[in-house]
Amino acid sequence: SFGGVVPGIAMLAASCGMLWWNEGRTLREERMLREAKKAVLSIDGDSPLASIATGDDTLLHVTGELKSRGLRDGVYPSVGRPALRLRRIAEAYQWKESKHVHEERVSSTHVKRETSYSYSTGWSTRSIDSGRFHTGGHHNPTPQVAPHTHVAE
Repeated sequence: SFGGVVPGIAMLAASCGMLWWNEGRTLREERMLREAKKAVLSIDGDSPLASIATGDDTLLHVTGELKSRGLRDGVYPSVGRPALRLRRIAEAYQWKESKHVHEERVSSTHVKRETSYSYSTGWSTRSIDSGRFHTGGHHNPTPQVAPHTHVAE
């Protein structure tokens, strides 16, 4: 029947579009991983890090045993035991919403208020809920990795 053909064709077109979109995402992720693999600098943990000339944005892969001789500064003199702390800072490239309110006095008793919203992208350590944005169409990813601090004594 004709009533089943039209929805079937619409679903076929929608599924082809979704497949195209998903394959594009996969291709971009694969390119990013290939680029990261080329840029990563593997370091043996026994070599002194000071001898390696890198910038702040260098991707490092360090292997080896990690040891501590205790704290070296005088801020916490009561802590004399060897201790290590590894802090993972997770950032996501997300949409951010900015609200702008413009007020204009129309008369002595009335103020005209116009609210506008603008959107920009940037790195953030906290998850920004894009479902609360005033205007739709700006979707933020779900955080894949949570920030965490590991302490070993």
